[in-house]
Amino acid sequence: MPEEIKGGNAVFPSLHVSCTMLHEYEVLLKRAEEELNKQEYSLSIIMSHAAIEICTEGAFKLLFSFKGIEYLYDAIVKPSWKYNNLSKKSQQVRNLYSALSGETFDKANPLWKDLETHFDKRHSIAHRGAPSTKQEAELSVRVGKKYVKHVNDTLEKVKPY
Repeated sequence: MPEEIKGGNAVFPSLHVSCTMLHEYEVLLKRAEEELNKQEYSLSIIMSHAAIEICTEGAFKLLFSFKGIEYLYDAIVKPSWKYNNLSKKSQQVRNLYSALSGETFDKANPLWKDLETHFDKRHSIAHRGAPSTKQEAELSVRVGKKYVKHVNDTLEKVKPY
């Protein structure tokens, strides 16, 4: 039972609040799962991709801050949308991410292959209206979760405090 707070002649119940704060990318991954469960496979893939992009942008902001060069973020990253994914087709982005984080993009890590498969599928949906399957959507949700965990683990290793 909540405690009561007395004020003047009124008695108010005190509020006990419990919540979990989710990052935008976590909300998008939850939405991707919901769309997958509703058999909205293309939308699930798009939501997974949005989560990956937001996670990447946030990672760059943190990496610039960790290195004490946040003043360069707007000059380098902000003018270009290409800094929202680490596709192997974005070598300049990968090079910058590697320089800031120490990421090696180990070819043996299946995350990078699955990420490329996801990027290609998302591109075909968004730009050509291609249909998608349950398996493709499941892969996208799975790769989105693995990617977010990988990026967060990388950030945890390089943070200065």
